[in-house]
Amino acid sequence: MRLKNTPVISLTFLMFLCATNALAIQQLEDMDQAVIDAEQAVIEDSKSSPWFFVGHSVSGFDYYLNIDTIKKI
Repeated sequence: MRLKNTPVISLTFLMFLCATNALAIQQLEDMDQAVIDAEQAVIEDSKSSPWFFVGHSVSGFDYYLNIDTIKKI
């Protein structure tokens, strides 16, 4: 049997591909964690916000009131 036309991939190249894949997976996991951290920060900030959600308009806008600026006359 002749191996003349059989592609040969070096072990070094295969290790490089595995390392590259592992690095890409780690970067995606890090980005996912960064998004989760950012979402948590937004949620925490919104809890102390003076803005109160009023509703949605037909055209797709959201309306909020700043409750700190409402004054009784």
